[in-house]
Amino acid sequence: MAANEPDSPATSTAARAPEGRPATLPPELQWTTHSQVAEGSAAWTYLTRERALSPAIVAAATQADVLREGPQGSAWFAHRDGDDRVTGIEMRGPSYRGFSADGSKSLFRLQLGREAPTRLAVTKAPIDAMSLAVLEGMRKDTLYVAAAGMGPGTIAALEQELKEMAKRPGTVLVAATGSDPAAHGYAARLAEMGETARVAVQRAVPAAGRKDWNDALKAQTQAAPRSARRRSSPVITTIVKAMQRPRSATPPPWSPVPVAMASRVQALETQDALRAATAMAQQRGPEKRRPDEPGMPSSASPGARP
Repeated sequence: MAANEPDSPATSTAARAPEGRPATLPPELQWTTHSQVAEGSAAWTYLTRERALSPAIVAAATQADVLREGPQGSAWFAHRDGDDRVTGIEMRGPSYRGFSADGSKSLFRLQLGREAPTRLAVTKAPIDAMSLAVLEGMRKDTLYVAAAGMGPGTIAALEQELKEMAKRPGTVLVAATGSDPAAHGYAARLAEMGETARVAVQRAVPAAGRKDWNDALKAQTQAAPRSARRRSSPVITTIVKAMQRPRSATPPPWSPVPVAMASRVQALETQDALRAATAMAQQRGPEKRRPDEPGMPSSASPGARP
């Protein structure tokens, strides 16, 4: 091709793609073309300093191959289906946020223990899932997941996880989706899914004034003594080994909220129905009802009393 000849669509796709979003490769190939997060790298610095995640949780996610290094200091989080295939990549960095253009959303999954989990903690974003894990002391009995919305792929993946976990005694679904109005809607949907799968449901909400789990983690880190903020090890392998040692049970940083989630789902549906009925009534305007219309009393009805 001549130096002054314009690029053809076939050769210019990658160059014209937004930063951090290669658009020419399927998610699985995009994933393999990027390196794992290493101590001191740009993504490592972003996650441990700006997002206050511990080196241990970053190392654990790297070892589980659900975290990789993206461009411009961004972190890439893998969405995987039930067959462990990368279906999409959630991308987050100091100045960038997005999802792989040719990918589909499933679940970001991070399990810190080796045994089958009996606890499923569902958050909205991978950084929130990792933050909650740190706040809870990196529980080994928990599968920490992030559901970026409630699309078909995400719902199918959650239903599959609940179906498998329901076979184990004492299984609990923790709806840890945050505290804003949309988060409560997600939690209601999760509760409905948990009840269908016959799995106990708990609602976890960050402390008052904290918008999400990463916000809560950063507040806790800022309040900790300076000596406690130091990295536990200069080498990732040492961090991972320390992480795998038995740890004493750590009480959760939140109290389960005793909410009748089925009633909440029904209330939300009722509110939606009332809003729709009100809107229709306003569009039609006032109208006369027939005396014999169902639900309306009629003085001409047999047996009516004065």
